[in-house]
Amino acid sequence: GTYVVGYFTITPVGATTSGYGTMTFDGAGAGTAQLRGNQEGVAVGPTSPVVAYSVADNGDVALSLDGTTALEGGVLADGELAVLGGAQGAGEDPLLIVLVRQGGSHDDSSLDSPYFLVGITENAGFYTSFTGTLFADGAGGAELIGTSNAEGLVQISGPEAVTTAVGADGALTLTTPSGDTFTGSLSSDGRFGVLSGPLNAGSNPGLFLMLR
Repeated sequence: GTYVVGYFTITPVGATTSGYGTMTFDGAGAGTAQLRGNQEGVAVGPTSPVVAYSVADNGDVALSLDGTTALEGGVLADGELAVLGGAQGAGEDPLLIVLVRQGGSHDDSSLDSPYFLVGITENAGFYTSFTGTLFADGAGGAELIGTSNAEGLVQISGPEAVTTAVGADGALTLTTPSGDTFTGSLSSDGRFGVLSGPLNAGSNPGLFLMLR
């Protein structure tokens, strides 16, 4: 099946890239991907790495991109969410990937309840983590409130009014008051979501996981 992907990676020269796209798996160990990214405020991609993967009976997942980037993680029994980290090979860049299964029948009303939200962003070499709640109204409006940690500086973040949009296939966007638009998807059952990007020029890379 097809999954929407959000990712966050750091290269040896300190360039942080976040992005989104899709991965399609054939159920037999092979797949394809289409990925776009934000590298320090500059849009990159699309790229189309070749995907190879395996899934164990207990849900353990091993995945490689172009035969080199080795990632490990797991997938839920119902297949709605998978998380992968690495890379596991010497000399490979740190990389985190979140995948949510694409599908179902959605519209703005699909985003109508509180979602727990965690994420990480980068700005000029400084990293900020976030944990909080997205309160969505099911009509394209939402409020985000939580706690951020900017390299040891912990503070309340929000409430911040944001706008959201949900497509028929679960495609999800979230736009901040500053105009940055994060892109991703709800899972087919609406329990999970991923947001990454944004691709706006000069914007800061970020990756967020949502669950209700």
